Amino acid sequence: MKPVASLMTIVSCAIFAACSPERSLVRPLPTVESVVGTYHATELAKGTRSGRTDYLSLGSHLDVTLGRDGSLTGNMLIKGAAPGGGDLTADLTGFWHLDGRYARLDPIVVTFLRDVRFDFIDRPVLLAGSYKVPDGFLFIWLARE
Repeated sequence: MKPVASLMTIVSCAIFAACSPERSLVRPLPTVESVVGTYHATELAKGTRSGRTDYLSLGSHLDVTLGRDGSLTGNMLIKGAAPGGGDLTADLTGFWHLDGRYARLDPIVVTFLRDVRFDFIDRPVLLAGSYKVPDGFLFIWLARE
């Protein structure tokens, strides 16, 4: 019985450590103050059954600034992502808001970004989202400066 008791002790200690306030599995909801700032894409890639396209390595970028007043500024260039293989470009001036635990971008120009729910991750500060495309998913990670 000793090995079982030791195993139970180890499991109990691991659960207690994982649930301590410093390592809580439940993250607090983001606030406007915790989300505002300037972000740059650190991951901008399409994943499909046939492979992965890393748009950043092709010279693409996605940069946004989220203001305290709900304003959104920025721009994007995604090489080869437009219909027919052209470049997808957009001025991202518009608005943003929090929707529970997600940040939502609402540029004036209609882009796929309106449909992305960005999960706020506070360590390091990231906005992470994905968007369904016909043959897979577009993955977007925006890191705050």
